[in-house]
Amino acid sequence: MTSTPFTPATSNPTDSTPAPPTVAPPTVIHSSPAVEIIPEGTVTHLTVVPWYDPFLAQRGYDPRSAYVERFWLGILGPSATWLLRRLTRGLDEHPAGFRINMADTARALGLGQGTSRNSMVVRTVERMCQFGTAQLHAHDRLAVRRHVAPLNARQLQRLPLAVQHAHERWVSAPFDDETRRRAIVLAVGLLERGSDRWAVEQHLQGYGFPDRLAYEAMQHAYEITTQSPAEHPSPPAA
Repeated sequence: MTSTPFTPATSNPTDSTPAPPTVAPPTVIHSSPAVEIIPEGTVTHLTVVPWYDPFLAQRGYDPRSAYVERFWLGILGPSATWLLRRLTRGLDEHPAGFRINMADTARALGLGQGTSRNSMVVRTVERMCQFGTAQLHAHDRLAVRRHVAPLNARQLQRLPLAVQHAHERWVSAPFDDETRRRAIVLAVGLLERGSDRWAVEQHLQGYGFPDRLAYEAMQHAYEITTQSPAEHPSPPAA
């Protein structure tokens, strides 16, 4: 398929040019081995669009969460993890989508200057697609997951034993309704005082809340503080 005309490159590594409205990409993808998905010399920009899955929005993790940093990093690798996080941030700023300059993005991530078929930035995009965190459409349109799935058993086996044990503690740490309520109330207070939501997750962990609860409380508090006052749900009762 012939690429649409590209806009001139800017100094912004992600170019952040809003994309036109698009049909939502599919919500199911099967991982596949690395293949030649970006032909040599044909793509200098990518249009990034959201790939939203309602199930993963409830059960998965935001790419900027501590879960992804601690557990998905060893599966995706550092370059693909950082690119996924940057593109997720861009989708927060431009929910309908935006365009990135491949060469600028490569330099911003320390992936060199090349954008050829075997360049590091192209291989990084392909790795995201291989592990189901993105999907390429028509060679120049990239649908990016807003949430990633918990690791499956086969993926966990690829990680060091210490990381596997940390993952087990993450998913199995018990907490009661009162602990959850206190975590949400604290998270709401931190957000309302201007803390970044990922800093809130770290603060909650520092206060001794289980890692999974810190993430879930931060997400719930973020939903509360971004709604109008009339729409605010109350934290769960003890």
